[in-house]
Amino acid sequence: LEALDGDTTSSTVGPVAADAIPPGCTTVIVTPPTSPDHREADLCVPEGPHRDVAVILVHGGGGFGGSRSDMGGWAQVYNYNGYVTLSVDYLVFGQTTRSPVYPEPEQDVKASVQWVRDHADELGVELDRIVVHGSSAGSRLGGQVYVSGDDPYYYGAEMWPTTPDHINGFIGFYGYYTGLSADEERYYGGVESSPDPDVRERWKKANSVINAEGAHGPALLVHGEEDGVIPVGQTERFAAALEQAGQDVSTKILPGRDHGFDVVDGGALTDDGRAVARTVLDWLDYHFPQGAPSR
Repeated sequence: LEALDGDTTSSTVGPVAADAIPPGCTTVIVTPPTSPDHREADLCVPEGPHRDVAVILVHGGGGFGGSRSDMGGWAQVYNYNGYVTLSVDYLVFGQTTRSPVYPEPEQDVKASVQWVRDHADELGVELDRIVVHGSSAGSRLGGQVYVSGDDPYYYGAEMWPTTPDHINGFIGFYGYYTGLSADEERYYGGVESSPDPDVRERWKKANSVINAEGAHGPALLVHGEEDGVIPVGQTERFAAALEQAGQDVSTKILPGRDHGFDVVDGGALTDDGRAVARTVLDWLDYHFPQGAPSR
């Protein structure tokens, strides 16, 4: 993809304000009635004819912070360019959250994929054109969904019982993909070397790098070379594993950029964010061209 070799101006980013939710969007509940916690999401559908691709936006925050409003700038970019978006919340955990946390945040994101699938006709979305865009901890979750589509291990009260949860493409910004987590013992219910087989299975499932063969569809991985929070090696390792598994993966490492380079507090895009948005839009247009089969 030529656009990944440098900045591109072929796509129109459009106006990006600091509003948490773009105009005309609505809030929906994406988890089923059986879920002990109901997760909300901001649904944005462009007015009039639009692209048949849905982009599910998953915020960062280390797993213990952040909210769906943090993806407001990206939602506006996609909305302006004709994409349906769903900005989702998921379980964020703290010192009082019951252990293990895993895999409830993952299930929350999978439930949002299911929700889009169940409403695809009314949204004007094709079932083979659902993409997850995650940032930081959201990219970790997106990577999990990307490599574990329709895995019965994740099905439970937090998810819709019969709807597929696989996605067709993944966009990851400065993610971590090897099972890293804040408060790992709480998250997984024990250390990685635990003698408990359930704990060891959680750790193994959570490592998207070693599960890369389960990925389906293309991936675009973006990382700042000077990221002081998540080493760029996390993206490089995931990209190498996806390539080895035969997946179409494009990697963009940005010199001099740190963690969260694309957004400011409130979710608005920075100048760097607007520049890389053109690459993202060109990648989407290449792999999911309107009116033509997906590549």
